[in-house]
Amino acid sequence: MTDTFFVFINTRDRKLLAVTHDREGTKLPQDQGRWEYWKEFKGGLSGRTAFGLTNPDEAYASLKEQGYYLWRWPSHIQAA
Repeated sequence: MTDTFFVFINTRDRKLLAVTHDREGTKLPQDQGRWEYWKEFKGGLSGRTAFGLTNPDEAYASLKEQGYYLWRWPSHIQAA
């Protein structure tokens, strides 16, 4: 079974992103402002540098514990 991840953008701070397994985003923190669905992807979190997600282990741990993971869109993407 392949995991499906849903990516949301914060409407108050457009550089703040969230990923969750919930398409509706019901577990996202409400004190951060409103969350807008952006994209979904299937598979694993590793290699999701297109979203600026650089720490998949931390993201997996947060998804398991809180049901979501927050991170900031990087100012620039560095070459690997």
